[in-house]
Amino acid sequence: MTAETEPPPKPELEIAEALDEVHFVPVREIRGVIAALGLETTWQLAREAQAIHAGTGMLVADGSRKRTLGGCFFELARRALSPADRWRIFELPRQRQLEKRQQRKAKRSERTLSPAAESAGASPPTTEPAAPAQWIAELRHVPTGRSSDASAPRILQVARPFLETYSSEREALEAGRKALTTALEKLYGSRLKGIVPPRIDVRAARQ
Repeated sequence: MTAETEPPPKPELEIAEALDEVHFVPVREIRGVIAALGLETTWQLAREAQAIHAGTGMLVADGSRKRTLGGCFFELARRALSPADRWRIFELPRQRQLEKRQQRKAKRSERTLSPAAESAGASPPTTEPAAPAQWIAELRHVPTGRSSDASAPRILQVARPFLETYSSEREALEAGRKALTTALEKLYGSRLKGIVPPRIDVRAARQ
């Protein structure tokens, strides 16, 4: 009886790992790029992004900072995609997510409407459009030259599953702190002295 072999890794996960992207949304978008441009072209864009990021870098639209490695890749992908594919891969899922958030917010507002106000004929409070999720708390290891640098990869591995996309920079920062705390306590317990944790970066999602 032969041992079962593990299924080969999905190409979008391999490319996401090469781009240091660990969240669901970028992985889904990479899958869409592969479907539109093909696996070979997508890998070429990933390698080009790595070269740009390691070299002079690529600025975000307002020129305020350089893009992340994943940000370089997605900008190159946008340039290579047709307008229809860009809409299908990037804009349509965000629009659907925004609509769902607005619907949930509207339902919550309806539930909070008091019976007295309803009997008086008051209409439910109007709701502002929900802000799209646009900030990510990202854990990034910055070597310090200390022996605790060896712990950073394991800390990142344990902490990153706790990170999600948030609607504000403050929420993303708080998520990053909680993820680091959880990972450090899980890995080291009371043996935290001398451990230098990775840095918490906050960046705009899908830039």
